[in-house]
Amino acid sequence: YEGFKISLGMLGIPFDKQNVAFGDYRFHSGRQAIRQLLRQNPSITAVFVSSDEMALGAISEAARMGIKIPDELSIIGYDNVKLAEMSIPALTTVGQPLFEMGYKSVEMLFDLIEQSKQAETIVRKGKTVYVPHQIVERESVTWVK
Repeated sequence: YEGFKISLGMLGIPFDKQNVAFGDYRFHSGRQAIRQLLRQNPSITAVFVSSDEMALGAISEAARMGIKIPDELSIIGYDNVKLAEMSIPALTTVGQPLFEMGYKSVEMLFDLIEQSKQAETIVRKGKTVYVPHQIVERESVTWVK
């Protein structure tokens, strides 16, 4: 959320809390969130959703409301779960290399365990590891070129 606000500021786009809805990353909360967003700002044309499951809920609810995806509203998710390509329309999403993320996490855990064997006290520092991601283009977004 904070990163979203910072990114908007860096692009010179004013933050408006009317353009944000929260959920629990599940299908049902995606349905609720899209209703809330459209109530707060009926002129929105695109939505970025923080999980594919929630995005699929948003697509489902938008369809129930008679909104055509992507002609009237573009929706992009985040995760690239298998179900994303099975929806109608197929969900455009941000793909994460989940296997690589899990592998790196286990490596970091083993390093921490090894360090604890070698020293009486472990200094715990936050470590950030960046992994590549990609936008998986499918059918739920109209791209402006």
